[in-house]
Amino acid sequence: MSKKHARLSPSSADRWTSCTASPAAQDGIPNSNSDASRMGTVCHQIAEECLLDDSKSPADFIGRKLVFWRHDESGSSGCDWSETFETMVNGSYDGGLLVVEAEVEVTEDMVAAVATGVAFVREQHMFLGGKMLIEQRVPVGQFTGEDDAFGSADVILLGDTWISVIDFKFGRKRVHASKLAAPQRVDFITGAVLPEQRGPNLQMACYALGAVHANDVFGEITTVTMTIVQPFLGFTDSYTCSIDELRATEKFLATKAGEVETNPVFSPSFDNCLFCLAKGNCDAQARKVLTTVFDMFDDHSGVLKQPGVPSLGSQYALVHFVEQWAKDVVVATGAALAAGEPV
Repeated sequence: MSKKHARLSPSSADRWTSCTASPAAQDGIPNSNSDASRMGTVCHQIAEECLLDDSKSPADFIGRKLVFWRHDESGSSGCDWSETFETMVNGSYDGGLLVVEAEVEVTEDMVAAVATGVAFVREQHMFLGGKMLIEQRVPVGQFTGEDDAFGSADVILLGDTWISVIDFKFGRKRVHASKLAAPQRVDFITGAVLPEQRGPNLQMACYALGAVHANDVFGEITTVTMTIVQPFLGFTDSYTCSIDELRATEKFLATKAGEVETNPVFSPSFDNCLFCLAKGNCDAQARKVLTTVFDMFDDHSGVLKQPGVPSLGSQYALVHFVEQWAKDVVVATGAALAAGEPV
């Protein structure tokens, strides 16, 4: 199976809305899978097949192998179960041109995690009712401005006036279905303590907007629920909002998508750079690191400046960003040398 993803993809929405120059910086850089991402793909594939066919159980997949391949001549890539891949190779006139990048064998831990996620979805469907859609390609071009742009929603439950979007995450970093929009604060006029305000996780909002666009033909949806399921962590988080709040998020996404094309601005940070394909060879990332470090010193003496030195806490907040930059530079340099490029 081979899939096309949007340039302004839902999974990178936090980055391209914050660092609007990152999509252009990544153009032309091939995306390579990691062991962790491949494991997640395998788990998603098992969940998809089990939810589409109740007769299948995650345990049925123990020991099977998912083959990740690429076809250099066409530039396509994908993954298939080993038995299907062998059929592709043997039955295609150019099957020999398929290059195997990796094979991932299904383990008991993976099966247990998928079983938890599948059970949650089935319980939700039984409780909420509605129509269940699995691995749906949902349009996102209506707010990103891209032609034929789609994301892939793991699970959509569709009711008469509500829609629920569920996303599996098989990593081990906790992810929430909402994000902080405004911290708790004190009203300077009344003195009242105002609670923090939250908004939808932008990736989930993209999926929800696509699901609404594709399925709410008559504009009857009033409530949207977005749920993230993380089986390896035993963690599930949901965020429910009105369709009006979701539409407000859509306007924000559309505005940022416009800035990507007309006024792109770099905004390097630990989170923005972590999965960016340009990391380690990005002038903006390097400039922020070097400015952060060397602005604390006099130009010639190498002695720390006394006035204006940031607090210890402020310095500590940048440690992970600087450390990650150093690792990114090492990886990018190695890749360039391996490709015969000057460094």
